[in-house]
Amino acid sequence: TDERGVSQEAGSLGYGFLVEQTPEGPVAVWSSSQVKTGAQSLYYRLRLERRLLTSSSVIPARGVIPVPVPLALPGSEEEAAQALVEEARRKSADARTLFQHLMAGLAADEPTQELTLLRRYFRDEERASDDELTLIIGRQLLARAGIPSRRAFGLKLDPEMGPQPPIFLIEYSDGVNW
Repeated sequence: TDERGVSQEAGSLGYGFLVEQTPEGPVAVWSSSQVKTGAQSLYYRLRLERRLLTSSSVIPARGVIPVPVPLALPGSEEEAAQALVEEARRKSADARTLFQHLMAGLAADEPTQELTLLRRYFRDEERASDDELTLIIGRQLLARAGIPSRRAFGLKLDPEMGPQPPIFLIEYSDGVNW
């Protein structure tokens, strides 16, 4: 356990593990000198002293949380965006559940008319792929709901596929935590 009350353990056969200190905080890095075949498992455990835990076990944001500023949309697209946010608000209790409802709506098999309109608008305006459209629209809806968000990156760890490009994600803030 370090001076912050955090201990980290990793034990993944065939992989190196280190923690890089970056300006944003520590980053866990697994590495391998060879391409592995078959299923691989990466094990990591983070232990926090009980005094560090909150009711939701989140890590407080550092620095100033930005104020979200949505893009100005033309009339019917703005109405569509507002309708999607209001629908999610009716089902939500807080920023976390609002985020979940908005993302579930974006991932639905049968998109609503409002979402179809926004997809068409942003596809033409941003020349974006379907995956990028989900991120763009998701962040715009969060901004309209007053929830700060930022683009983050993730990485699928699949040794059979070798090196892979990062996956874009949305990280949001409830006003205190990211």
